[in-house]
Amino acid sequence: MKNYQSISITNENEVPDEQLESINNNNCNCNDHPEDHLAPSFDSTERPSNLFVGTFNLIATIVGGAVLSLPIAFQKCGIAFTTLAMILSTYMTYNSLVMLCYCSRRGGGSR
Repeated sequence: MKNYQSISITNENEVPDEQLESINNNNCNCNDHPEDHLAPSFDSTERPSNLFVGTFNLIATIVGGAVLSLPIAFQKCGIAFTTLAMILSTYMTYNSLVMLCYCSRRGGGSR
């Protein structure tokens, strides 16, 4: 792991020359861009993620938000209306996926 030193902004006129020289000598082996540790390049070894991990994180985020919001939806709208809305949403989602598959096949997508 890279060693990033803290960034301090000083006016060069306020720092004595010998102290400025020691600061420059200590920082000579540091990265020119200290913000790189916040967003390493795509092919960097510092990015431990892969397709499986990214997919799992995305699904966990979507499902987690839905599970946490369902109780308040049932409380505010009632059991009957919320159940009907969920059934309608399920039906519309299914039809959307069928249409996406149909359009993909018509457009030359994988079979």
